[in-house]
Amino acid sequence: MTTQSTSTVLEASRLGLSFSHNGNTGHKHVLRDISLQVSRGEIVALLGKSGAGKTSLLNIIAGFAPLQRGSLRFASEQTAAHPPFSYVFQEDRLLPWRTALGNVSLALERIGTPRADRDRLALAALADVGLEAAAGQFPWQLSGGMRSRVALARALALQAPLLLLDEPFGKLDAATRGEMHALLRQLQERHGFGALLVTHDIGEAAALAQRAMVLHAGVPGLLEVPLAADQQASEALLRQTLLAPAEPAAAPAAAPAGAPGSIPAEARRASAPASNEPVMATRRTAMALGAAAFSTAALSCSSRAWSQARAPLRIGYWATGIQLALIELIRERKLFEKHGLDYELVRFADVNGNTLALATDRIDVAFSVSGAGALDLASKKRPVRIVLSTQAADGRLVTNKPDIRNVGDLRGRIVGMAPAGSAGAAYTKAFLAKNHGLAADAYRTVGGGEARLVQLLVQGEIDAALLREVSVIQFKDRLKLHALADQRAEWGRLAGAGAVPPLGMGVVTQKILSSRREDAVGFIAAVIEGIRTGSAQPALVSELMARTLKLPPEEAGAYARTWGISFHGKFEDADVASLDAAQKLFVASGGLESVADRAWFDQSVYRDALKRLA
Repeated sequence: MTTQSTSTVLEASRLGLSFSHNGNTGHKHVLRDISLQVSRGEIVALLGKSGAGKTSLLNIIAGFAPLQRGSLRFASEQTAAHPPFSYVFQEDRLLPWRTALGNVSLALERIGTPRADRDRLALAALADVGLEAAAGQFPWQLSGGMRSRVALARALALQAPLLLLDEPFGKLDAATRGEMHALLRQLQERHGFGALLVTHDIGEAAALAQRAMVLHAGVPGLLEVPLAADQQASEALLRQTLLAPAEPAAAPAAAPAGAPGSIPAEARRASAPASNEPVMATRRTAMALGAAAFSTAALSCSSRAWSQARAPLRIGYWATGIQLALIELIRERKLFEKHGLDYELVRFADVNGNTLALATDRIDVAFSVSGAGALDLASKKRPVRIVLSTQAADGRLVTNKPDIRNVGDLRGRIVGMAPAGSAGAAYTKAFLAKNHGLAADAYRTVGGGEARLVQLLVQGEIDAALLREVSVIQFKDRLKLHALADQRAEWGRLAGAGAVPPLGMGVVTQKILSSRREDAVGFIAAVIEGIRTGSAQPALVSELMARTLKLPPEEAGAYARTWGISFHGKFEDADVASLDAAQKLFVASGGLESVADRAWFDQSVYRDALKRLA
């Protein structure tokens, strides 16, 4: 990466991004020949349909994803003290134990700003967004719009010439989003920074940007659309550009400009290159596009011929948290390839996506189906087998109240835990009742996610909470937490020595076990090897968490320290006994209709995988 003239804050030239898919059979091009430029004093919007690669492009520019092809130039040399850009994420990512001022100061701490200057600069940034009076408030005391302002102030405090915005206002209501639009325009006029805004919202792009770049999935280049002062006209132009087919390869005759389904002439003219070099051009020669179409068709025919012989193993995974880091580790180390798999990764945004896909034959294997979901499939005698205990529930029952010294002191108190009906809540209530004599009516419960439970502890609205180990590591000293019970140790008392509370299970369809058993063994071997690699190399895990989830180093390091606790990667007799105990508990609590036959718990795949790894 090199520097650029002071008027241009970003110049990206011919960027490309691809990744392997179907094992060793080919590459999927996410971005091809992408060029764009952002100058001081302008906002450039980046639009495209879901999956077009907008966030991937932003991640390459920010350094969160590798620069595989092309070049990047910024307005200034990138140094720790003077970064050439700042980044505003989709979520506000405010630390609950820090005030608004403390959250903004954090950005300055990370670039080494002297302590004497941090509060002054952070307070000035808060004043810029109209929140100087809220500097001492914690995130849980702020509205959604105020939290977005703090996140924006955190980026402004760096005084970078370029602002990268990844749909920062997408979760706000329409009125608050309009206020944030007006604020961003004012700040940009005041400070003169350039901005690249990723958005799905055509109205937002038309309201904020002077130019828009439209990205079509799988098509080289960008369509550049100049935006007019008339917002309605700009919206109409963007809508036509976004919904139109991305320049057909070799159409016999071009559609008339303005015809339904055609790319507007304004967009075509704006995207034409100023020279013969096709850096930002979207208008390609018929020969080049025809060749691309031919190669795509040939590859498609080749894929079809291959699939008739042997279809890729369809591997499902839930795209969240530490599971993403494990998938990334396995991919980067090519562990699936190492164990002979031709595969296709199928990503699910919902925790139950794997379960439903297995039941409807849309995937062949999944490395971490929720424990309750896997047991539900088994109890209903679906054609699947549970073959690995991939993840274990981990955590500690903690409190910040000095007068609560042991679990018995929770009688009559308020205890925070996972939402009612979840496996986490069932495990917590079970050990409180059976190990400590605290029946469900002996205390009050409040359910919620991890962040909410931490906030409730800070506010004093709950007396104790079952928090994951990664949260305990991060908050123990700041919130003066002390542990009352270890969930794993408590579960061992319930289910037997060596048992861990099952959270995520490796599941394989019976069809794959019958026809391609070696692939099932290879899949489990790759998962186990990935888990072991992460346990042995915490620095690698920390880097993966920071890159994959865009976590700050401290939080990424906490995940690395708990990798060996979160992941289990075994299916020994103790794990089968633990799974059996869990399903009986779920049936008793109403979370599962019936107990599964233990024939659905297949240890042979795990044992064969261990032989392969020996």
